[in-house]
Amino acid sequence: MLDIAGKAYTGSPQHLLALKTYRGDKTIGALYGFSGGGYNVRHVIDDLNKAERGRLELVVVLGAPLNDASLYDGPWEVVYRRDPPPPLEHMDGPAALLAELDAPKP
Repeated sequence: MLDIAGKAYTGSPQHLLALKTYRGDKTIGALYGFSGGGYNVRHVIDDLNKAERGRLELVVVLGAPLNDASLYDGPWEVVYRRDPPPPLEHMDGPAALLAELDAPKP
């Protein structure tokens, strides 16, 4: 988690801090972005070199519906969700995903 506003554009403070944080900690193997952070995950992936991409195991993007899920594809696992259906709203996206993951499997 980064304590920074989620303005979403290439070169945004969140994009650059996420990239710096990922590069500075070789134990990080996943990226998570919700709302503006979801768009910034795409910018981070775009900036990773081959070795950095090779460390990625999981990319989770929630509430970034203007980007197609395919933009996050790679050799890593991708969890991509648009906003949850009504009556839930945009801000319910993370809780909806957690509820989905906690639900019993048929």
